[in-house]
Amino acid sequence: MRVRFMKRLWFYPKVMAFTIYTLTFNAFQSNSPVADCAFEPVIWLVDHFAGLLGRALVILVSLAISGVVVVFYIYVMPIVLEYDNILFIVCHLICGHWLLLNVAFHYYKAVSSSPGYTPSGKQALILKDIQVCTKCIQPKPPRTHHCSVCNKCILKMDHHCPWINNCVGHFNHRYFFLFCVYMCLGTIYVSFTLFPTFLDRIDFFAKNILKDYFNVGNAQPTLGHKKYFLRPKDLIVDEDKESVPSIVVFEFMLCSCVAVAVGALAGWHVMLISRGETSVEVYINRNTRKKLKKQGKKFLNPYNYGFIGNWKMVLGLGRGRGLWSIVMPSSHPPNGDGITWPQPLQSSGESIGTDKLAAFMA
Repeated sequence: MRVRFMKRLWFYPKVMAFTIYTLTFNAFQSNSPVADCAFEPVIWLVDHFAGLLGRALVILVSLAISGVVVVFYIYVMPIVLEYDNILFIVCHLICGHWLLLNVAFHYYKAVSSSPGYTPSGKQALILKDIQVCTKCIQPKPPRTHHCSVCNKCILKMDHHCPWINNCVGHFNHRYFFLFCVYMCLGTIYVSFTLFPTFLDRIDFFAKNILKDYFNVGNAQPTLGHKKYFLRPKDLIVDEDKESVPSIVVFEFMLCSCVAVAVGALAGWHVMLISRGETSVEVYINRNTRKKLKKQGKKFLNPYNYGFIGNWKMVLGLGRGRGLWSIVMPSSHPPNGDGITWPQPLQSSGESIGTDKLAAFMA
């Protein structure tokens, strides 16, 4: 009798679990709807927090860049102007201002430019065989994804970046990528310029520690420290001697950390652009590749137009535009409208549509 009761007691939880599973199972979804509903409040909080945080981060980035520039102009530029080699000074000034111009321009354009939204109204009626987004009930062309922070579908969406308080999509991908590149180069430039001063300040503090704790010698700055010690000697008053080096050391460490972080991000996008993918598509394609591999098939990215073709598309090259439009600030749009995409690959892997692709990239 007791064994029977225990079997029945174990049977009811199994029935309840099976009932919940049958009610929530959906063969067309990879995640359970119950889990989606459970995490919906968390997703809502994250989305709204990201929207509020984005405005603060844009202000923070702008103030950080401005602060680095001000400190560089006040404390470091006078040292550069004291060099004997005029050619070195000219190259220093041209390189520094060129990087500053590109960083400011591309960050402003990445923040203010529209990433590209799906057409609506009469424009949407022209589209054929287009999916409809289940969240915003708008046409969803290929490579388009819904951003829960912006609450819109973004053309060729890469990701939502809180540092620019904007989505990275078809029409501002170039601005975002070039901002990362020039930001990395600019911080490397500042770090290399401040590196001798940083080393000499570390040496100076190390000697102070040895003197205080081990009574070894006198703490004297090295010759390199005198040469790179911020402003000329006659412009430094006594109360600035402690604060000025700290500012420069902090700027060196800040720029070095930013160079590593932004450089890694730029390298990630170099790989994605070269392969004709976005940050969203790389995970979708990875899962598709695994599924097809189990079936003995090979996955071919339908939006991979070759190494040169992929870079031309993102950077907007062609149509009379060369590398000068990348080296210097330019507001030209990328190739294509972000809605229709030529299909260069067949299932067999052979190239098709070369005329359309040439017209698209021209």
